[in-house]
Amino acid sequence: MTSKASKASKTSPFNYRPTQADVDKHTARIKKEGGIHYQVQNLREHFEKQTLKKGDDDIAFTFHQGLGQFNVYNKEEMKEQMILWKKLAKEGKIHVSDYNNFESEVAGTKLYSLVISSDVENLCPLGMCLEFMVSGHTYAYTSKQNRDTIFDFIKKNEKSKK
Repeated sequence: MTSKASKASKTSPFNYRPTQADVDKHTARIKKEGGIHYQVQNLREHFEKQTLKKGDDDIAFTFHQGLGQFNVYNKEEMKEQMILWKKLAKEGKIHVSDYNNFESEVAGTKLYSLVISSDVENLCPLGMCLEFMVSGHTYAYTSKQNRDTIFDFIKKNEKSKK
């Protein structure tokens, strides 16, 4: 059951964006029933109250699924991550798609999302906190320029599909 405003994008089945009415309607039911949606709401509240209180050098956020916690990256840490992404992209183990780049606002902070996809199919908790469902690892940047630069970097290093 989807309304016109919340139909999934034709380019990806994972790009569901609920309307505020959808969110409000389901939030009441979810709080009553509990479950993953209630957990996502708790994650979002934690993200808003704790993670967004970043330092001056912090440029990106993600949810580390192995540790079950939000991580914050500064420029130096992101440079180290980019070395790994370059290697994985050249090996064909990761890829990015521009239809998975989103802009969101959380607690008055504008965020620019980048989703890194691999063969592992999993829904990203950070994506759900930013109100979209996508398979892959979501990174939320505080600057559109940083997000776009890293997107281009990964895209440039992706193994060509022959």
